[in-house]
Amino acid sequence: MSGSRKMRIDMPCGIFYNLFNIILDLNGTITVDGRFVDGVVERLKKISEIMDAYLLTADTGRTLDQLTGQLVEECGIKIHKLESGRGDLQ
Repeated sequence: MSGSRKMRIDMPCGIFYNLFNIILDLNGTITVDGRFVDGVVERLKKISEIMDAYLLTADTGRTLDQLTGQLVEECGIKIHKLESGRGDLQ
């Protein structure tokens, strides 16, 4: 966990949350039909400047290989691909 990289969320009830990480899914979340949803890459770049971003995917659409370069090099996202089987144990 990075020491100073965080997003501070101020809830109306007076509670504060310091978010250090964001975990995202690939297929159907930040991509559709193997392509990034419009505006996602730019937003991921900004998010990765203030917190650590992780991609957790089973890659059911088989699109991870073609998108890995952009996710890692441009957006600074760390990727974890689940193997087939019990994803809840991975």
